[in-house]
Parts: sequence; structure tokens; C-alpha cells
Amino acid sequence: MAKHNHAAANQGWWTIWPEIFNAELAAFARLGITPRTIHKGNGVLILEADWPVDGQSAPMLLRIGYSPLHPFFRPAVAAPNESFERHQNPLSRELCLLTQESGQWDSNQLVADFVQERLDHLLRTLAARKDGRWEDAAELEEQVADPLMPYFAGASEEDSVILFDGRAGPPSGQHGLMEVACASRPTKRNGAAFEGVLRQLKTSTGTAIGKRFGFPAEPEGAQVITARWVKFTPPRKRRRRRTASLCRRRACPTGGAAANQRAEGQ
Repeated sequence: MAKHNHAAANQGWWTIWPEIFNAELAAFARLGITPRTIHKGNGVLILEADWPVDGQSAPMLLRIGYSPLHPFFRPAVAAPNESFERHQNPLSRELCLLTQESGQWDSNQLVADFVQERLDHLLRTLAARKDGRWEDAAELEEQVADPLMPYFAGASEEDSVILFDGRAGPPSGQHGLMEVACASRPTKRNGAAFEGVLRQLKTSTGTAIGKRFGFPAEPEGAQVITARWVKFTPPRKRRRRRTASLCRRRACPTGGAAANQRAEGQ
């Protein structure tokens, strides 16, 4: 590991470890790729690159986001102009290059080399599925499902939170209404941010479900609103032809997302 520059905690990793930053850029150059910096600040580095793909005349546009805690956490790699049937978040276009399990990211590997390795793996897997070579696809893919949370991250209210009774189990129905006490909690990033407390779950007809929940003293100026809740349940198990979720060192490229649980080992 490179020596620490004893920089302030709010400085980017490229300032704290310039040797790592130079090595990352050199890895792109070694592959004949010239990345463009589209964001560099607050610890976040995002590059765009025209990535050459075997068998394709035109390169693939990739957007590569480095974690603020690089190199200890995995990067996020999106293909904004592509629309793959599998192994891509349909909202953020982030590619599934590793499973969401911990220990998948190798912090000693340079990101350009990681992308070169995993993108090739991803495209070979998609090609096998397209050609109906199911045994090959199953060998390349990893039997690991992706969490639902990253798919809804883009629809959330930034810097906001809804608190609920963690001891209460999920309701028996599939959808209904909920009563939420909300108070304004504006931040620099979002003047409309709020804090909510889930008071009561109800059926779609308004019948209360379970016990009422609330703090002994509600925030001053709290507003009670009625919202909708929907319960997601796992799909029914069915017989399948050795499909998978592509993911892991020997398999996958998510998410993920977005953005995503990114804690890894070294």
C-alpha cells in the first residue's frame, strides 16, 4: 500500500494516495483507453470511457464510478447506452460485475483491469444465453440473486427517512394504506427532506392492522399524511433451465447499484 500523505479526512483518495491514482490512470493507458473525467470532488471520482469490445466496430460507452473509499470498496460500472436483458440495472444501467456478497472485490486489482476482465465475462455470458448454449451460460453465471433495494434507490427522497416499529412483523395483505407523521428536516442537498414515523398500517379499506406506533412526544409541527404500502413477495419456485444471476469473481457483473452494498475485504 502506498504511503499516506497525512492529508485531511475530507480530501479525495487520489490526493491521499497519488501513487494509486497514477497507477489507475496508467492501467487505462496500457489498454489503449483514454478516460474522461466527468466528476471529481467530495471523494467521488467518475470517469467515462469508450471501451473497445471484441467483435464490435463501435466501442461501448462506460461510466465508471470510484468509491470514496477506493481501493477498499468496489467501483460502480454503468453502460448508459446499452440495454441488456440480464445483469444490468434497468434504471441506472449499472452492470452486474460481481455479486453483492462480501469478499468479491480484490482491492489490489486496478479498476481498468477489473473492467476488462469482467466486461468480457459478462458479454460472453449474454452471448451464450442468446445462442441457447445453456450449459455454457450456467458455467459462467453464479446462482446468486440480486436484492430489490437498488432498483428503488432512484425513487427515494434524498436525506429523508421513515421510522417504524422493528418488532412488528409484515402485514398479511399485499397492499394497503399507512398513516405517517412527518416533520420537515431540510438539508443542504435537499430542502424538502423529511423525517417520518409510521403510526399505523391499514388495509385498502381503512381497517387498522396491528398496533399503533409512535414516539411519546411527536416533533413540533408534525403533519399526518396517508400513504400507500405494497409488499413484495418472492416469486414462486419453478423448474428452470440452469439459469442464473451472473455474479462473482468467476461470474457476475450488479450492482449496483447501484450503488449498492460495497463493503469488501482487502
